[in-house]
Amino acid sequence: MRLITFEHDGKTKIGVERGTKVVDIAAATRAYGHLTSEMQLSAYAAAVAGDLKAFLQQGEQGLDFVRSLMGSVNEQEQDIQTEYLLSAADIQLRAPLLRPGKIVCVGKNYRDHAVEMHSELPITPIIFAKFANVISDPDAKVMKPIQSNQLDYEAELAVIIGKTGRRIRREVAYEYIAGYSCFNDLSVRDYQMRTSQWLQGKTFDGSGPFGPALVTKDEILDPQNLDIRCYVNGEVRQQANTRQMIFDLPFLIEFISGIMTLEPGDVIATGTPSGVAAGMRDAMYLQVGDEVVVDIEQIGQLRNFIVSDVMH
Repeated sequence: MRLITFEHDGKTKIGVERGTKVVDIAAATRAYGHLTSEMQLSAYAAAVAGDLKAFLQQGEQGLDFVRSLMGSVNEQEQDIQTEYLLSAADIQLRAPLLRPGKIVCVGKNYRDHAVEMHSELPITPIIFAKFANVISDPDAKVMKPIQSNQLDYEAELAVIIGKTGRRIRREVAYEYIAGYSCFNDLSVRDYQMRTSQWLQGKTFDGSGPFGPALVTKDEILDPQNLDIRCYVNGEVRQQANTRQMIFDLPFLIEFISGIMTLEPGDVIATGTPSGVAAGMRDAMYLQVGDEVVVDIEQIGQLRNFIVSDVMH
């Protein structure tokens, strides 16, 4: 399934993408209310609240609830407008998780990116954090900080956690994944490199575009074999495959969960390939008016536009 968060009629909702249509989960449940068991009421409540993070906290039971609901939506209704079946053109797409729990990022997780940054290959994962203030929606305008001309792009595969776990063994790591999405770890390089700690360059408001959907893990059989690209104004800047990661997803989940408990709604941004502006001889940083697109196979495109910041 392709789970999304969206706005319609002034309300934030969660839904399932079906081609050019979107199924409003809460409205569909009302239409097929007789199919909702007492054990599924908490999943329904999260759907009504339009909170995908709360929905993920229901675990597989919540996802099974939506799968059964989708089975009840008659395929013949795809060409008609109902209370629960909306045109994708009539909604405003938001980031899948508007306020993720933890946003755990992995630095220099592709060999060629470490090389272009004149760095030795890491022998242990480089971990840093972003916070919920960075989240930007698909197609949103992202402000270029007025105090810097070094705004850089980083196309990344995002892993969304769907089950609470601590000290997770890599052999069972995929059991803790709800799904995948695109992430753009926008980085203000001069602020990032001011100190040995990267935090200040990674946490500017809006510097974490996220989306367009949470694609459940059953839809992607091999997340370690996905083509990943970044385009700036239509030009390919980054092009790689997730199999080129230094530390694969099971290793990262085992490593990170050995430090902190992972919970539903947490996001792991798994690192970026080579081709970032900071790695160029003549750095081509993002400028006002630029369009930047993260494109990951089987997930889709995350598009954003760079605009001027304002002084208050």
